Amino acid sequence: AADRYALVICDMQPDLLKSIPAEARAALLDSIKPCIEGARANGWLIVFCGVKFPKGYANVTPKHRIYGGFQRLNAKMGDERAHWFMEGHPGTEIEPLLVPHEGDVVAWR
Repeated sequence: AADRYALVICDMQPDLLKSIPAEARAALLDSIKPCIEGARANGWLIVFCGVKFPKGYANVTPKHRIYGGFQRLNAKMGDERAHWFMEGHPGTEIEPLLVPHEGDVVAWR
């Protein structure tokens, strides 16, 4: 059987990346792009994964240390003002500079 390799890229979402200073964020993305290009050129499977919640943070327990805070704030402010990692908002998607290609896998957790 032929060897099969994959490059797994996690949490490259604007909602998370914007917490990193702009210069460091640019350096991080600049270092990831050649990894992706090299893996593609060698026939590797590219897998992007990230966090995505349904509107209103449905099924997130308010007791969760981090995501519960998102849920509680969203309950007070609504989806338009409190929507980190929420489906339907651009900050949740894969960073546009790393846009997945046809055949790449995108897995949400």
